[in-house]
Amino acid sequence: MKINEYSKFRDLNYGKDDDNFENFWKKNKHTKSIFENSELFAQNYKKFNDVDECVYLVDKSISKTLTDKIYNEKQENVICCFSSSKIIGTYGEELMWAHYANSSKGIRIDFTIDKEFEDIYVKKVEYKPKKQFNNGAQLKEELNNNKLENIMCRKSKAWAYEKEHRAIFHKDGIPLEEGKKLEPFIFPINIKAITFGRGCGFFPDKKPDVEAYDFKQEQKNAEKHILKIASFIYKVLKESNKYKDSMPEFYRYEDKYSLKTIKIEENELSKEMKKIQNKSQDKIQKLSQKIVQLQKEIVDLEKEIVNLKKAKQ
Repeated sequence: MKINEYSKFRDLNYGKDDDNFENFWKKNKHTKSIFENSELFAQNYKKFNDVDECVYLVDKSISKTLTDKIYNEKQENVICCFSSSKIIGTYGEELMWAHYANSSKGIRIDFTIDKEFEDIYVKKVEYKPKKQFNNGAQLKEELNNNKLENIMCRKSKAWAYEKEHRAIFHKDGIPLEEGKKLEPFIFPINIKAITFGRGCGFFPDKKPDVEAYDFKQEQKNAEKHILKIASFIYKVLKESNKYKDSMPEFYRYEDKYSLKTIKIEENELSKEMKKIQNKSQDKIQKLSQKIVQLQKEIVDLEKEIVNLKKAKQ
């Protein structure tokens, strides 16, 4: 059985020098949830950037009661958007990096979906004009038989480069066995790889007195920064315990202007993660020593105060 693969482009918020594990994830808490729980977030179509999302055309003879029913039904559903992995290597991928991964400074997450969820909830977006309904019977059929698919999975041809698929489900969550449900607005995935964009780790040079532009040094700095962030993600994935048998793979581009990717080996990630943990432990130890010293100084001051009071008596 062929397993379909998908990709999600995400932005990342990070600083040049001061990001540690905790600070980084404070700025990227929704992205952390993706790795922590292997899930994507869904939302109401009104929050999307296309003004024509889920819009359809009706003949004026169709009753407002029916169109209101369609509107209410749309509000009950949420949508999770992602691309087919076939977008990788196309000109559309470059646009996705620019539009959805803060100008190639973010990441692309490649993943699969369990068949039990994929078969029921995942639909391929069709790029064609708005659906026209000429009478109430057509609109009722759309609501009852097609579950609004022609409305909620249609976009203008201008967006065809996205090769989009959508998971559409009720806002209260996806039903599971034994009457349980997944958390609202959450769609489960299996992460296979994370690729860092070509602009990741590059920062505008703030020093006006720099005489010459050193691309090689800039590239080294970017690679170092990518490895640090990759180790942050690796740590979260490791602690999630979902990928004990096979961890997702990590990739970066050869350089800022190359389309060739290079694998970041797991031993590099593990080594970097331990280095960061050791730094954190050293910092904690130094802070603990300072606390002990301050506590000692407080005790000494209290004794001095007691002695001064006795001297006054």
